[in-house]
Amino acid sequence: MRSPVADLLADLASAFDALGMAWYLFGAQAAIVYGVARMTADVDVTVQAPAGRTTADGLAVVESHGFEARFADPAFVAATRVLPLVHRATDIPVDVVISGPGLEEEFMTRAVRREVEGVVVPVVDVSDLVILKVLAARP
Repeated sequence: MRSPVADLLADLASAFDALGMAWYLFGAQAAIVYGVARMTADVDVTVQAPAGRTTADGLAVVESHGFEARFADPAFVAATRVLPLVHRATDIPVDVVISGPGLEEEFMTRAVRREVEGVVVPVVDVSDLVILKVLAARP
């Protein structure tokens, strides 16, 4: 039996595959994949949307894979490039960061595929995870 996080990651992978979106796991869940014990109540991912794909198009597909928007404010998504979701089956929050040019694109090219309880997911490279933590000015 998989953990709730693995179930969530399987549903995310299915949704992003259906959308043709490259993505990677980062944040505390990525640190856990690399063996660092962390306590967290959410999942953070970055996605790279194909040209011409709107957030509304993607949201409909993601919702069909078991997620819903925590709040629907297109202005928030446009200003922050973060789409806050919740996985209905597990009630775990997910922050989907829409990648921009620069570091996020570089991190996407270096993401590595790792297995999480039978679910293969792209995970930010460990050196890039350290960079993200330094930039966030958090431990």
